[in-house]
Amino acid sequence: MRRPARFARSAAPPGDVACAAGRATLAFLAVVALFALLALHPPPATAQIELEDEDEPTVSKVEILGNAAYSDGTLKSIIRTRGKSFFRPWRSAPLRSDFLRFDRLAVRDFYRRHGFLSADVESVEVVYRDTTHVEVRFRLHEGPHARVDAIDFVGPTAADEELIRSVIPLSAGGLFDYPAVAVSRAQIDSIYAERGHVAAAIHDSVEVTGDNVRVRFAIDPGPAAILRRIVVEGTRATRPSFVSSGSTTPASTATCSSRTPKSIQPRVKRTSSSA
Repeated sequence: MRRPARFARSAAPPGDVACAAGRATLAFLAVVALFALLALHPPPATAQIELEDEDEPTVSKVEILGNAAYSDGTLKSIIRTRGKSFFRPWRSAPLRSDFLRFDRLAVRDFYRRHGFLSADVESVEVVYRDTTHVEVRFRLHEGPHARVDAIDFVGPTAADEELIRSVIPLSAGGLFDYPAVAVSRAQIDSIYAERGHVAAAIHDSVEVTGDNVRVRFAIDPGPAAILRRIVVEGTRATRPSFVSSGSTTPASTATCSSRTPKSIQPRVKRTSSSA
């Protein structure tokens, strides 16, 4: 009888075994590295919370802590995060991370614009009362209110400088405020416009040293505009001479906006020349 042929099982080549072992080792090291990264990764900051759920939590209350110069109502009016209101039940109050980031910058910029140059929002806390309602707390550091160390003028005469100092809201030793600088610049422009310097160039600069601020105004009045004639166009029922008679500025004198009635100013085209 013929015996069945025996087939010997061939062993895998040594190179394939080494490759398989290497792949297994790399996979194991990748898993270990992933767990290490997850363990060392710090939790996200409270103020930059990311909400991935479909249903956003509802803000039941907003608190502002550390404010003394401005009331809660003033600061809440400039932020987007709002608490649920009993008197406005139709208004939604979702907790949104983009609102929190905006509110943090808005409150900080509001304080710095009004002279609290070192003010900052130290933290934004989100406290969960239950699974769907949270409270948001803004903790502020106001810092000192900067003061005006000095106000310098370049360009105006001594008499003009004295007049300017008497009308602008800024004064040496007083509290500093960026909007007051803009108001001062507009008032200086009005003073020169009343004298016919309609193209006066006024530049301001602010130098900050610690909690003190030095404000500088550089003024170039330019030439005074002389009124030569008034041309009235577009009238039908009213004669041009009647409209131009409302101007109290004589010809060949410096223009002055306050002397021309406001009712005819938009309809008047001035032809003026420099003195």
